[in-house]
Amino acid sequence: MKLPGSFRKTWDVLLPFIIYNAACIFAQMVLLQLLQISGQYLGDSYLAFIAEHPGMLQGIMTGLYISAGLFAIRRAARKEIGPLKTVFRPAQSPAIADAPRSFPPNSPAIADAPRSFPPMPPAIADPPKPLPIESLVRPKLPQLRQLMEYMLMAALAFTSALGINILFSVTGITKISDAYSRTAENQAMIPFGIGVTVFGLISPLAEEVLFRGIIYNRMKKHYPLPLAILLSSFLFAIYHQNIVQGVYAMIMGLLIVFAYYRYNAFLAPVLFHSIANISIYVLSYNEEFYRAAVRPGVGIIFIAASTMIFVIIQYIFHKKSLCPPEGQK
Repeated sequence: MKLPGSFRKTWDVLLPFIIYNAACIFAQMVLLQLLQISGQYLGDSYLAFIAEHPGMLQGIMTGLYISAGLFAIRRAARKEIGPLKTVFRPAQSPAIADAPRSFPPNSPAIADAPRSFPPMPPAIADPPKPLPIESLVRPKLPQLRQLMEYMLMAALAFTSALGINILFSVTGITKISDAYSRTAENQAMIPFGIGVTVFGLISPLAEEVLFRGIIYNRMKKHYPLPLAILLSSFLFAIYHQNIVQGVYAMIMGLLIVFAYYRYNAFLAPVLFHSIANISIYVLSYNEEFYRAAVRPGVGIIFIAASTMIFVIIQYIFHKKSLCPPEGQK
């Protein structure tokens, strides 16, 4: 029986979300079972070590089950995202692009091609001249400009994440959810190095593959672009399972989609998410630094800075007339 069009679209969008969460839950169950079995065989010293380091165990298990979820959606990710684009995309030299291609006579790629080739110009036969020292010291302009654009994106991620979190703390929004308080306490137990690895690298990559790489890209095929942006960000908010993180994730989800759209590379949302997470994790890990930073004036300064950076990025890419991401019309 053929499914209705609307149901088929919804199923196409939600299936990766279901698979990812099911894989994470299954991996958690398996890891807990393995932990119990290993405790029976390794003895009291092992159990004592686990009891003394619950944060380390929790961080490692979190990284493992998130990785299991990412592994479960790898095929859908490969289909929707394709190979990651590099940060630097230097333009090919017109002289090289327009030059006639010559192949050796016995090249299998041109076995059936006519064997007449133009004579090699004398300029090509001469040995190459040494490059000027300026070209070795100074980076190429397209690469330098692209580096500056990504630095602006990093600044937007840093200022917006800190500004929103500081204002949430100042206004007392963080206190309205017990689930958020428990989540913050659990994250504070994890050792710093493991926390940065899990929440700053593994989690951003997995969540961006799921929500922007797969869900957002599929929504663009079925719905208008503004609706795809809003729905993918809303689903990203629901995924966090508490009101405080949900509101924050909704705002950040919109900014991350903006980065994806403007930079036209999947690396952009991953870096944005990673920088935002690391910034918040470092801020909240040091209690003295956190108390010094959580002030209304500091939050307003960060929000104002992020707004200014957002406008600058919008102006730069509007002037460049950047094409939309692959498959987007």
